[in-house]
Amino acid sequence: MKAMFFAVMSLVLAGFVSTASAQGAAVLVSQSEAVVKVLKVDHKARSVTVRSSDGEVLTLHVPKEAQNFDRLKEGLFFKIKYSEAVALSLTRGGTASAGSTHTVSLAPKGGTPGGMMVETHYVSGTIEKINAIHRRIAVKGPRGNVLVLDVPDDVQGLDQLRIGDVITLEYAEALAVEMLPTASAKKAGMVK
Repeated sequence: MKAMFFAVMSLVLAGFVSTASAQGAAVLVSQSEAVVKVLKVDHKARSVTVRSSDGEVLTLHVPKEAQNFDRLKEGLFFKIKYSEAVALSLTRGGTASAGSTHTVSLAPKGGTPGGMMVETHYVSGTIEKINAIHRRIAVKGPRGNVLVLDVPDDVQGLDQLRIGDVITLEYAEALAVEMLPTASAKKAGMVK
């Protein structure tokens, strides 16, 4: 099951990256992985507080679709993999807007708790300023906030943009969670 969740998460982000690349977008991808120990489970708030091997404490919100949330207990160990990809595409036209989509894949009812979630956010904004020499643009979003972006060299079309054009920024993040047996947690240095 572990391989399936990580493979699905990788495929979804790979699809995001290849789609963005095909549209002439620059893509930045980062990943991190950790083994965490469950410190607290709040069934009412549907949250779980965990601690990583380096002592970082984090509270995760569990989607209502998670069928095995009732099986989570203090002291359990999970492997968490977090990935994110940002794509900047210089698509002209449209109006400033924002939106998002999400995909959830969970362990079957009665199975080992775990799953994967991918959220993709889309934000379009109007170009307020262009600095072609430094490859930097200022974009005003749908809420009126201005974001200054450095445009990577591999993004084409910067020279064709004009103040007032609308461009789109896509951001995808994925989280995969898998429960680990105590022996695996010992290997990761979480249990003595």
